[in-house]
Amino acid sequence: MKKQFIPGRGLRYAATTAVLLAAGLASSCNNFLDVQPQGQPTFTQFFQTAADAAAAINAPYGKLREWNLTAFNWLSITTLTSDDAEKGSVTGDAEFLNDFTFFRLTSTAGPVEGYW
Repeated sequence: MKKQFIPGRGLRYAATTAVLLAAGLASSCNNFLDVQPQGQPTFTQFFQTAADAAAAINAPYGKLREWNLTAFNWLSITTLTSDDAEKGSVTGDAEFLNDFTFFRLTSTAGPVEGYW
């Protein structure tokens, strides 16, 4: 059976598809990606003085000095769970660290919640 050849049909199909695709893309992302941050100072509210700039620079480092990131939590999350270290010591001394060794953790466990 012969197929009837209609000149320009493939070009018309491609052009229609391109126009529909362009129209869909142009209208699909109007305000979806342009969301104002909530609960954070905007650039018009911040960096007005040298003290504002110093606060912005120093703020991330404050969290790094907290007990939850530098003491038991850091060691237990990074070393006890990977068998790079063993809990050791006597029974009853920092017993909660065995939960890391044996993977008996919950989301509300003290070290996990503090680290998060």
